[in-house]
Amino acid sequence: MKCAVIIGVIQMLGGIILSLLNHLRRKDWRHVWFGFVPEFVFLSCTFGYMGLLIIIKWITPWHNTNLAPSLLETMTNFFLAPGVVNLPVFKGQAELQVLLLLVAFSMVPFLLLAIPYLEYQDHKRRVAEAESGDAAHRDAHHEQELSVLPAPREADETDALSAESADDGGHGGHFDFSEIMIHYIIHTIEFV
Repeated sequence: MKCAVIIGVIQMLGGIILSLLNHLRRKDWRHVWFGFVPEFVFLSCTFGYMGLLIIIKWITPWHNTNLAPSLLETMTNFFLAPGVVNLPVFKGQAELQVLLLLVAFSMVPFLLLAIPYLEYQDHKRRVAEAESGDAAHRDAHHEQELSVLPAPREADETDALSAESADDGGHGGHFDFSEIMIHYIIHTIEFV
C-alpha cells in the first residue's frame, strides 16, 4: 500500500512536470507561474510530505512496533487537527506540518483566481485595442468617402463586415468569464 502511494505521488509529479514542459515549449509563462508552481508546491507540501513520512518510517528502526506512528492518523491530523502529532516521527514535526499546510492552502487562490483574472484583463485590453483600431479605421474610411464616392458594392461589403463583427461582439471572438471561472473551479477542486 505504501509503495502504491509513493508511485502515485511520483506519477502525479511526472504529470505536472510534463505540463511544465508543454508550457515552456509554448512560452506560456502565465501557466508556468500560476499553474505549474502552485500545483507543484501544493502536491509537494501534502502528498510529497506523506511520501517522505513513509520513507522515514521505513528507514527508522522501531524496537517496538507499537510505538511506531500511524501514518493514517498523522495525515488525518495533518488536515483536520493541524499541529497535533501523537507519535512524532521526528522532532519539530508538528510545527513543520502547520507550515506545510499553510503553504499548501496559500496556493489555492493562485490556482483558482490568477489565470482567469489575467485572461479577463487580456480580453479587456484586446477589446480596447479593437475599439481604438475600429475608430481609426472609421476615421480613415470617412476621409476616403469624402474624397471619392464609394461604389454601392463597397457599402454592401461594409454592411456584411459589420454584421459579422456584431455576431462575435466585434472584437475577435466569444469571451465568457463565467465559463473560464467554472473551468478553473473544476480544475482546482479536482487537483486539491
